[in-house]
Amino acid sequence: MNPDLPNKGKNYSKQRALDDTALKDKSAQYKSGFKRRLGNDTLLWIETYHPKIRLPGKGLVSYEPFWCQQQVLRDKSRFRHVNKSRQIGFTTTFAIEAVHAFIYKPQAEIIVLSKSEKEAKKFLDKFYIAYDSVSEDMGLKPLAKQNTLNAESATGSTIQVLTSSKGAGRSFTCTDFYMDEVAHTTFGDDIYQASMPTIATTGGRVTLFSSPKGRAGIFAEIGKNLEDQGFSGHIYEWWFSPVYNPNYEEFLQSHLNFDHRTKNRLIDEAKQGSWYTMMRSKYSDMAWGQEFEASYDSDVDTVFSAVQLKRGFKKPDWMDIDIDPNNLALEYLATDSVEGHDYVTGIDLGRKRDATVIVTFDTSVDPMEMVEYKRIPPASSDWGLIELSIRQTYDKFKSDMIHDATGVGDSISERVIDISEPFIITASSKYNVIENLRRAMDAEAIKLPRIPRMWREFEQFKWDDKHLVQDIVIAVCLATKVFYEPDTVWVGADDFSYVGE
Repeated sequence: MNPDLPNKGKNYSKQRALDDTALKDKSAQYKSGFKRRLGNDTLLWIETYHPKIRLPGKGLVSYEPFWCQQQVLRDKSRFRHVNKSRQIGFTTTFAIEAVHAFIYKPQAEIIVLSKSEKEAKKFLDKFYIAYDSVSEDMGLKPLAKQNTLNAESATGSTIQVLTSSKGAGRSFTCTDFYMDEVAHTTFGDDIYQASMPTIATTGGRVTLFSSPKGRAGIFAEIGKNLEDQGFSGHIYEWWFSPVYNPNYEEFLQSHLNFDHRTKNRLIDEAKQGSWYTMMRSKYSDMAWGQEFEASYDSDVDTVFSAVQLKRGFKKPDWMDIDIDPNNLALEYLATDSVEGHDYVTGIDLGRKRDATVIVTFDTSVDPMEMVEYKRIPPASSDWGLIELSIRQTYDKFKSDMIHDATGVGDSISERVIDISEPFIITASSKYNVIENLRRAMDAEAIKLPRIPRMWREFEQFKWDDKHLVQDIVIAVCLATKVFYEPDTVWVGADDFSYVGE
């Protein structure tokens, strides 16, 4: 018998005990580290606890995020902008994310702004379903407060859903702020601008998600200038949904491989699928682009398309920023007149809160180009000085002139009647002059200087223009009415037929 065996046995037992202790310590460290990872990683938490969602016709099922939803959940940016197709599941995604923040973020204050009370309640319903489905496995205490518009945890975290009102953004501070369908929310721009200072005090996180509604508004403005605005950006059209796209797996692979040719082919093939053929016929081109293809250019109320803007606007290198001889114009660009050339001037006369805009085109060149632009701010001069500015333009170019005489009264119109033709704008005549300008832009028959104010006014112009600045657009429309005659003439705002070749 080897006398060393008992000692070796004791040493072995002692070492094993030490190893077991070390393993327990490592296990505790692992569990502690895993718990921290769960708090920092929403996707890991989803994979671990499988929060539930309710699907029509299926009942409660575990939430399994699509690829596009995973990308947004992985995005740790403080400011996120998600431009997405309708019904692609992001309201559900953010309700799940809100549950994660509610559980793990100390004293979380989550605010969700929805466009209507119905949508607000839907968001919180999704939140409650997900929270209740994980509470037992996670050992969570019952909610201290729970109703249709807000909830509070036993540890002091809160979530509140709000509906749109002009002062909503001034009434809260939060750690997480979600704006659902912000492009379609009444007072959405006001709420966003009012909320930013309050978010700054908490270091809060902001997520804007919506299908677009034209090129105007804060959602489009941020989406087109993400870097300048400090936002990360995500764009997901209908083909990023496996529910809509029958070629989803192949499409996603080609997307990840940057194989654009295969990707575009698969999208074209998906358009032969049952979902697309059923849904597409229910929407106009513009409405479809807006609702399902994340297109800022597809607001059904938008007047000037991106193609028209590109054709009409050019870098203003043929014009010089000049000084208005009357020291009136806030903006004044001009070129010299050319002997023997013909000119046309359009004038939108300002009212108390509107600017007066005077634009002149050289019609002897192709395309016909703007050669003078004056914008006189509202309330900065009397009618006599505005008349003087109009007459100086006439003396310089000897142009044919036309002015908007609607609602101004006879005073200024009579003062310039010897050089300018008055034009009364009605719903029908306004539609016709705008449509005429659109056709001129389509035909690249007009050349406009791309300066910030002019570009912005055209880009954001809509048929429903009651609350829009439109002085420049109207002045350009009037001038175009005089010098441009398309092959066909539209006959009315409500009549989409046209006559005459």
